Amino acid sequence: MIQACLRPAGAFLLMLGWGPLLAFDPDVRWDASMAGCNGQINDLAEGPDGRIYVGGAFSECGGVAVANVAVYDPGANSWQALDGNGGNGVDGLVNALAFYQGQLYVGGNFQQTAAAEPIAANRLARWDPVSESWFALETATGNGVSGQVHALLTHGNELVIGGDFFSANVGDPVTVQYVVRWDGETWVTLASPDGGYGTTNTVRALASSNEALYVGGEFTAVNFGGTDSSFVARRIARWNSTQGWSALGSGGGNGVNDQVFSLEWADGLLYVGGLFGAANSGDGFTASRVAVWDGSQWLTMGTETGQGATQAVQALVRFGQRTYLGGVISQVNVGDPLAVSGLAWWDGDSFGALGSGVDGNVRRIMPGSDGWLYVGGSFTEAGGQAAARFARYRPGGDFNLEFSGSGSGSIEIAPVGLSCAEDCSLTLDWDQTLIVNADPAPFSQFAGFSGDACSGTSPCTFNFEQDITVVAQFDLVSHAVEVTEQAGNGSVTPASQAIEHGATANWAVSPDPGWAVHAFTGDSCSPQDNGDGTWSATGIVASCELEIEFRPDVEMTVSLSMNPAVIGVPVTYEVALTSTVFIPVDGQVTVVASTGENCIDSTQPPPSDGLTVFYTCDILYSGTGPRPLQVNYSGSSTHVAAEDGSIVQQVVGDEFIFHDRFEED
Repeated sequence: MIQACLRPAGAFLLMLGWGPLLAFDPDVRWDASMAGCNGQINDLAEGPDGRIYVGGAFSECGGVAVANVAVYDPGANSWQALDGNGGNGVDGLVNALAFYQGQLYVGGNFQQTAAAEPIAANRLARWDPVSESWFALETATGNGVSGQVHALLTHGNELVIGGDFFSANVGDPVTVQYVVRWDGETWVTLASPDGGYGTTNTVRALASSNEALYVGGEFTAVNFGGTDSSFVARRIARWNSTQGWSALGSGGGNGVNDQVFSLEWADGLLYVGGLFGAANSGDGFTASRVAVWDGSQWLTMGTETGQGATQAVQALVRFGQRTYLGGVISQVNVGDPLAVSGLAWWDGDSFGALGSGVDGNVRRIMPGSDGWLYVGGSFTEAGGQAAARFARYRPGGDFNLEFSGSGSGSIEIAPVGLSCAEDCSLTLDWDQTLIVNADPAPFSQFAGFSGDACSGTSPCTFNFEQDITVVAQFDLVSHAVEVTEQAGNGSVTPASQAIEHGATANWAVSPDPGWAVHAFTGDSCSPQDNGDGTWSATGIVASCELEIEFRPDVEMTVSLSMNPAVIGVPVTYEVALTSTVFIPVDGQVTVVASTGENCIDSTQPPPSDGLTVFYTCDILYSGTGPRPLQVNYSGSSTHVAAEDGSIVQQVVGDEFIFHDRFEED
């Protein structure tokens, strides 16, 4: 037994992470606005265009005159008769519908299409939606089958027909035994290597795993007519084209102990519904009306406290993460019963109701491509709404995830095992507890949830009962960028800031008058001068501490003059620059003769001590008489030299002492 915890049915109270308890009515998931039909619906099939075909025992659907088969258009919310080539439906009961090779196949207990110009169709007919015409399943010599059809199924490239008949191709019969295949042109038995075929009694349900065909009904043996004789297969059996027939059992038992009405193959499991009370019959165990075959053994459909259903299960379908049961069911989880009405779901751990359900028998549940479960039967009410034997139920809702913020990350949703890293919309089963957790990407941080069901930064837990939108905000992590040391006169704004990962830090840098930025450096970032009074450091990926130094910024000019002794002989000028603060670097001092005569040879010997640099310059004068000379220094303070070659030791701002010495060659 698969163990589980039971969930209550009916109206729920929903505790959302963002507010108080909110009452919720699950019947809002039902829609019975499609008018329905005036008689029982036995089967449903969706066409390639999304329209829903219904078959049963009725003469009107949605106010349109029909004959036991009709089509409903969900988009237009309208009904239409199948009234091609003078015919409208068929003249008797319809039990089964299936699409095969793009056309609708109809099976039941009728003889012809219902029309002034009927087409003979022994319990089987074909409707072409394109030409809107009826056809029989016929060969050159006959058509249809000899008895009532209960099940139709596309299996591989063939249509399989099951029912209560002994021959196909009425008129020139082909012997069959309750089940037969149609390949579009001819009838083919379900044969075994020893020549056996068919079952010993009525076939009511079919399912396909692609590799094999599963057959259920009222029989107790299969391989009828084989040279090795038939063998016991209690109400359910397996067939494939290479191995033939086989029973489903283990130990000394197989099958189930009473009729099978419905089969569903999904996810490697065969779900079985019917009137039985035990599985693996002959060496069995209690399995009330439903059971599961996993390929090697039978399992109950149950919880920790019970299993199965109290009445016959006539419809089964797997949709999303749940199996849906239909019939005249009033309770599930026998042993610790949960009250339901006609319908229930099972998720592998627990049972649940579909709101208030329906007030009558459910013969068919069909998942639509539009996300709805379509339900047909003999009920007149669904979800508290008037419903003429046809309604639809929304089995799941939209869980919308939206992302905001400058960062990135993913949202994980348990226990469904889904995740999104960008805006997404997920369709999830109702009535399950979801846990929503945020996982930030590197260099991002989770800022919190908002929206319909969650708030804060902790994992969010809530019961999913209606469409919701959850917003997750991820922001890039911020790095502290701080000017920790400042020298000289000036200002830097801001001194401290938080910068998102990968972004740019900006400063407004304002030296005091007469001062300039000498250096602006960081331990993990590199500010650059933008030339407009601002500095920027791009690509901040870590915290950064910076130092800025301001120094005086006044151009110094030393003006000297002398009379050269000999015309055409170079005069060497030497300027010794002594700093009380720092040593000037090459390029900050230039020597220029104001008459346009420049240095023909310039050197900068190593400093003679820690704070003095000597600059020499050879100038060749072209004439005699006083000749001015300028020594320019950019980056410190202003010095004015005396005239006529006198030694200068004037200091401005207590920053530099200049010595000038002239040597004549």
